[in-house]
Amino acid sequence: MTKKILLLIVLSLFLSKPAEAIWCDQASAQGCWLMDFDEDPIRDDSQNSNTGALTSANNPDFVASCQFGGCYDFDGSDDINLGQDSSIVFTPNTDDFTIMAWIKTVGNGAVIAQAAQTSESRQMYMYVQDSLVTYVGGTQTDSGVVVDTGNWEHVAVVNYDDSGTQKHRLVINGTTDDTVGTSGSSTTSLDVLIGARRSSTPNSGQAFQFTGQVDEAAIFSDEKDDTDINDIIDNGLVQAAAAGRTRRMF
Repeated sequence: MTKKILLLIVLSLFLSKPAEAIWCDQASAQGCWLMDFDEDPIRDDSQNSNTGALTSANNPDFVASCQFGGCYDFDGSDDINLGQDSSIVFTPNTDDFTIMAWIKTVGNGAVIAQAAQTSESRQMYMYVQDSLVTYVGGTQTDSGVVVDTGNWEHVAVVNYDDSGTQKHRLVINGTTDDTVGTSGSSTTSLDVLIGARRSSTPNSGQAFQFTGQVDEAAIFSDEKDDTDINDIIDNGLVQAAAAGRTRRMF
């Protein structure tokens, strides 16, 4: 009887662990780039295969010790190409999504972008221009919160349904900014890039390249609230303490 009770207690504790603790394992995790290793392509730790392609002409440099494990350092001429698989491409005025990353910069540039030169081409675009700014479906929203501080800053854009209307908000270090934008309908056929946007359509060139370090970038196909984002900030995308797991080393 004692063994049976003990087994039930252990099972209860296991089942009570939050499923969201390992964020990269969620079905909504469409891309999860931990950047822990110096490799090409850069692995996607979600259940998809949206690996990040590098080219010899514009490789960011690997840095072994960053916010969580390794990261990549961008010198203003680099990017990581994630392609345009349907799992990481969204219709801004109908789909929920969340994009996020850790950044460390004293400059400006694109963080995660499916965008080119014109506003109409800026389908999903998170960038630094002193403050954290986004375009979603061609609509620009500026948080006014300075993030080019030279310190590690966690930045996110959340696209969500608000009573039948898609809106977006910016989240800086786990706190939602008061500025909210209504998401536009513009879509493109551009690659999703980390560290740059396309310079022109159709799908060519690089522009507004990022200067600084990027760590733990992710794209989710749902709305993450501030509680979710703060858990990711505190514990990492795969290291959440509630799950009793450490970073997967494979």
